[in-house]
Amino acid sequence: MRGVSGPGIFVREKRPAQPSTLLVRLYLLRFVTALCLLLAPALPHVAAAQSSAPPLLPAWSASRDARLEMRDGQCILTSLGGDPFIHARLVPAGRPPFVAELRLRSTSAGPGQFFWSTSARDGFAPRDSVTFPVEHDNLWHDYSVKLPATNALTALRWDPSTAPGEIHLARLALRDADGKLVTEWRYAPGPEPAPLFGHSVTRAPAGASEIVLTTTARLAGAIHSLTFNGMEFIDSVDHGRQLQSASSFDNSPTANAETFNPTEAGSRRDGAGPRSTSKLLELRSANNELFTRTQMAYWLAPGERSAGQLARNTNILSAHLLTKRVRLGHDRFPQMLDYQVTFTVPAGELHRTAQFEALTGYMPAAFERFWQFNVTTKKLEPLTDGPGEIPRPVVLATASGSHAMGIYAPPQPRAGQTGPTYGRWRFGPEKVVKWNCVFRLRSPDSLPAGDYTYQLLVPLGTLAEVEAMLAALSAAEK
Repeated sequence: MRGVSGPGIFVREKRPAQPSTLLVRLYLLRFVTALCLLLAPALPHVAAAQSSAPPLLPAWSASRDARLEMRDGQCILTSLGGDPFIHARLVPAGRPPFVAELRLRSTSAGPGQFFWSTSARDGFAPRDSVTFPVEHDNLWHDYSVKLPATNALTALRWDPSTAPGEIHLARLALRDADGKLVTEWRYAPGPEPAPLFGHSVTRAPAGASEIVLTTTARLAGAIHSLTFNGMEFIDSVDHGRQLQSASSFDNSPTANAETFNPTEAGSRRDGAGPRSTSKLLELRSANNELFTRTQMAYWLAPGERSAGQLARNTNILSAHLLTKRVRLGHDRFPQMLDYQVTFTVPAGELHRTAQFEALTGYMPAAFERFWQFNVTTKKLEPLTDGPGEIPRPVVLATASGSHAMGIYAPPQPRAGQTGPTYGRWRFGPEKVVKWNCVFRLRSPDSLPAGDYTYQLLVPLGTLAEVEAMLAALSAAEK
């Protein structure tokens, strides 16, 4: 984790030996103001409420992956992805342990986390931290998080999420072991937001935990977050790194896949921005099922290049549709996604080959171990970094095996089709890993327009649990 420091104190140049009374008063006023700003985090809100002035932000400092601002009296934290957080120094007070109370709304993704330092241990470290689930549906929610510190707090750090998005903070307070309010920041909540089309949360119990899928308006229905058993499984940053689907056509050595590449979440130029070039046409989320229908953007805009090769599309928004139904739980396995996707190829386009990336998952770098499932022995075997595709199902897992995700496609024969094949990639500088499942089609004349439907099964849990689920799925084929 990155280290942080407290508010800075500025050393001014030496003053004249005999300043005027006016100068003395001026410097005294500046000193008192600076002292108030330094102590502001330790003052309870009761005192601040006596003034109509907005709360002062200098109490908080933001990381390089976060932007903190006051807007119309509201405290707004913009997460840029990566490691967004804010932190503040505290004047030690109260008896441990403590409880942090939050009221916020968010369009980001991933769990929240508090770090603290104490009079006994300065600095922020994972051993002095706690994670907690956060709803990212752009509606107001209240949270109460236990901080099991054993000494008085000297600093507090709040990581609101793990992905790009905007977090509105209305209140953050600390209570001690006696329930006494130690410190509080309170800001104007602003108007109640209208629900955003594209935001949804789908959840279902799974073993001792639950699976939670989140979609956001910025990604046109692609899955922005998948959490299970305290872990975020998706590294959602731009408009390509999600749990999503894509297609490409007529690829060749001089025309790579990205040069004609309808993509569910959006285009390359969308970057980490708040909107998608893809167009979400329909979204339903009820009980344990998510349904979306999206008109996909091309990954490249006309005139853009990939690996030096020019985009073949002449529009930024394609006529290709992607329809998906995702059910949490499959057969007797609650820790599995039953993922059905339909690619609709429009009439009037002539293609001899198609490559359907039926599903891909971009995952945090913590899923550093790659595995392949041997369908003969029904066991997992180590897999190299590759990169590339293999005929065996792929699993990505943490080093300890505490969390893992696999991908499996039942047999789905079709004339002129090959696959499924399963790929894996490690992108070191970006700190992200990826798996995918791909089907390819070829026609001597032209592929028929219409629907191409595929079923994918995504087991998740411990590495041992994923291995057992893959063994059961493989055995059911016979």
